[in-house]
Amino acid sequence: MRGRLFSLGSYPGVVSSSREGEWVRGELYSIHDPRWILPALDSYEGPEQFERVRVDVLLDSGDHVPAWVYVYRGAQGGKWIRSGDWLRR
Repeated sequence: MRGRLFSLGSYPGVVSSSREGEWVRGELYSIHDPRWILPALDSYEGPEQFERVRVDVLLDSGDHVPAWVYVYRGAQGGKWIRSGDWLRR
């Protein structure tokens, strides 16, 4: 997705960006019954720190699909991960 990725210590935080070349790489999962899993994830992520938003993501295949993403609500005080890839930081 278009955005910036920050290290918030032991976990990442993403913020939206419309700047050219700013992308965040992640994993996409299919949820079979969102009625119970999304409230559980919302509680886990902490609504005071992260907001679940629907964004358009670009797949490796070049296709665009809508997806839920937890966007960081805090100040951008973490270290910017310029690669946008948490696993390869």
